[in-house]
Amino acid sequence: MVYEKQLISLFILLFLTIPDLGFSQPLYHSDDKKAIKNYEEAVRAFNGRKDEMALDLLLYSVDRDPDFFEAWELLSHVQFELGENESAIESLYKAVSIDPEFHPENYYFLGVFEKKKGNYTKASENFKHYLNTGNRDEVRINKSLAAISDCKFAINAVENPVPFSPVNLGSNINTVNPEYLPCLTADDELMLFTRRIKDSRAPEGVQDDLFYALKGVDNKWLPAKTLRGVNSVYNEGAASISADGSTLVFTACELYGNYGPDRAGYGSCDLYIAYRTSNGWSEAINLGESINSANWESQPSLSADGRTIYFIRASRNRRTNQNQDIYVAVKQSDNRWSKAVKLPAVINSPLREETVLIHPDGVTLYFSSNGHPGLGGLDLFWSRKDNAGIWSIPVNLGYPINTNNDENSLMVSTNGELAYFSSNMAGGYGDFDIYVFELHSDASPLPVTYVKGVVYDSLTRKPIEARFELIDLENGEEVYNSFSDPEDGGFLIPLPAGKDYGLNVNHKGYLFYSDHFSLGSNRLPFKLDVPLLPISEGGEVVLKNVFFDTGLYDLKPQSQSELNKLVQLLDQNPTLSILIEGHTDNVGSESLNLILSGNRAKAVYNYLVSKNINKNRLAYKGYGESKPLADNTTEQGRAKNRRTAFRVTSD
Repeated sequence: MVYEKQLISLFILLFLTIPDLGFSQPLYHSDDKKAIKNYEEAVRAFNGRKDEMALDLLLYSVDRDPDFFEAWELLSHVQFELGENESAIESLYKAVSIDPEFHPENYYFLGVFEKKKGNYTKASENFKHYLNTGNRDEVRINKSLAAISDCKFAINAVENPVPFSPVNLGSNINTVNPEYLPCLTADDELMLFTRRIKDSRAPEGVQDDLFYALKGVDNKWLPAKTLRGVNSVYNEGAASISADGSTLVFTACELYGNYGPDRAGYGSCDLYIAYRTSNGWSEAINLGESINSANWESQPSLSADGRTIYFIRASRNRRTNQNQDIYVAVKQSDNRWSKAVKLPAVINSPLREETVLIHPDGVTLYFSSNGHPGLGGLDLFWSRKDNAGIWSIPVNLGYPINTNNDENSLMVSTNGELAYFSSNMAGGYGDFDIYVFELHSDASPLPVTYVKGVVYDSLTRKPIEARFELIDLENGEEVYNSFSDPEDGGFLIPLPAGKDYGLNVNHKGYLFYSDHFSLGSNRLPFKLDVPLLPISEGGEVVLKNVFFDTGLYDLKPQSQSELNKLVQLLDQNPTLSILIEGHTDNVGSESLNLILSGNRAKAVYNYLVSKNINKNRLAYKGYGESKPLADNTTEQGRAKNRRTAFRVTSD
């Protein structure tokens, strides 16, 4: 709506010239005196903001003289002002049919209006007419050329629609008030969104608040509730929640500074961060000047690991400034945010970008823009970052997801199958509602699933806030480093599917836990409980991420990360002594298995010694096939029996 008003105002200001009637009688396309008299009275009424009077006078003029160009032209402007857009376009077409060359800008604006309506063929014809007039306005020439290209794209998109069947999320989420800008945790169990509500305490009588909803056992959303501890009588909204639901970044504007120095803003709207605690959400803190500025910052999107944030920045007077861009900042090793930088021109067009989303795959970016080839207004696009950090040319999500209207605020589920968005389409609950639809495969992110579990004391079952690290076993690189929840010990980690990962979990006073697992290409989540054993004599840990080739005892490179955790444990507990154990299955000679297991245990011993661990704290022994953990008759059982472990001999 704002866009349409801007367009109409531009139409009137840039091209309508009202003659100064006090100096000379202007020349008109009419010689009917009564028609001219009414036209001139209409000019005065229009300048005096008496649009209804001007409308009646002009209708009389064109009825008296149907070929009165100036009357039809002004009638079009008056009808636009009164919101009679269809009649206004008809009046402008009548004007150009009378004199196609008198105001060539008419064709340009007819092209803009037809494109806005989704009449792409007519729009293209009008832009081409404008280019053929010989007009030398370079800005409009370039815009016309771009619009013709857009129309060609749009016609093809409409002729080749993508699957799209949106479903309203229902009355537990949507109300007669506007709901928009949804976001989800990685397990799709919690939805956060913005709702505009009436509030007599608010400066303007209405305000934006954040609401959340949980998913019930029947996979339907439970009734939404206000987000306590964050909402105030001022505007809070346009939020992003971390993959595990523990961190919240949201937008709040100038008056939010009344809540104290930590919440004071830098400009018109800033980004704030809050953390989930046992008592609700912590006090929100401004993200600081590396991200916020004197301009307008909003619509954040946190990466799955919480270490990268994308957001929108625009000038304070963003309603008249069509340019706003996507920025990104990265959390550094000292946990401070780097200075935000604008994404490259392949993403940020000369016009508007909005509602950015970085998918949990870490490389697929969804956003809306009116500066890339589209169907009109803001369209939804996706782009993907390659291994060198280069973003691909944005791809339009297609028709009818995108239309000649504005589309934005897309949220895509972790598995890439569902997409959520906000719309005021017919059949809703009264205003903008949140809808869900199955996202077609061409616009899907890379395959992603998640690992979800709980860290707890193996003896007391008490939850533990432990550090956990995930290693890509193919290249040995750390892909995730964070902590489990301090209240319930829970963790949730989105990860690319189809890969093998090693997990290390550690906490002071406990033996670390190790495991490895494969995330299949089917995107099914992986559930994992992590019991931590207090450090005590006799405690044993199987080193599940220490690897050897079959029949050999040379440590594979993927083993180093796990062994470094063992080095760290020994460094942090200088009185701790351990026995390193090697075990095999029953395949092959018993005597050779005994030798092999001893050599593997020794390889670990040698690695620890090379890291300056005192030999007197270490011992090693091979047990061969004598201490199986499982039945050797199955491959799964034999795999469990082939292991390297350590046992605490003194704490």
